[in-house]
Amino acid sequence: MKWLALLLVPSFAFGATVVATFPLSTDTWIIRSNPYWWHVGDTVYGPRNLGTAQLNSAKVNIPIAYTVLRAGGYINMDLRLGGSTVGSFTIVGPVSVGTWVKSFNISPYKPSGTPEVRYYETNQVRSGYGSIVIGRTGGWIDFYTGGVGVAPASFGQIKALYK
Repeated sequence: MKWLALLLVPSFAFGATVVATFPLSTDTWIIRSNPYWWHVGDTVYGPRNLGTAQLNSAKVNIPIAYTVLRAGGYINMDLRLGGSTVGSFTIVGPVSVGTWVKSFNISPYKPSGTPEVRYYETNQVRSGYGSIVIGRTGGWIDFYTGGVGVAPASFGQIKALYK
C-alpha cells in the first residue's frame, strides 16, 4: 500500500488594491437630460493613475445623489478603461440615495500612464421607470490585482478524495 503525503496550507495569492476616486466634478460629464441618467450614452470619464499592475476585478462605489428608479427600472452600465469595456453591471430599481456598491470580475487590464476611466450607460430606461443622479463627488473604484483565494481543507476532506 502506498501513501501519498500531501500538505496543504491555507493560502491566498496576494495582490494589491488600487483605489481611483471616481467620478469627480472636474471629469467630463455628458448626460442627455442632465443630471438624470436614463439615456443610452450617458457617460462620465476622466484620466486616472492606476499604476502598472494587471487589474483583475473591481468594486464600484457609486454615489447616488437622487433617485426615482422604480421597481422594474434598470440601468446597464459599462466600466471602461483606456477606451475598452472591461466589465459591466446593472443598477436595478428601486435604489436608495447613498453609495451603491457592486463587485465584479473584469477583463484583465494592464494600465500604463493615466488611462481614461469611464462609466457608460448602455440602455434606455423604459418610460415611467425613472432615473438616477450620480453625485459629482464621493465615489471611488477599488481595483484588485490579486489572485483567487484558496480555501483550506481538512485532512478528512483530502482522504475522502482518494477513497
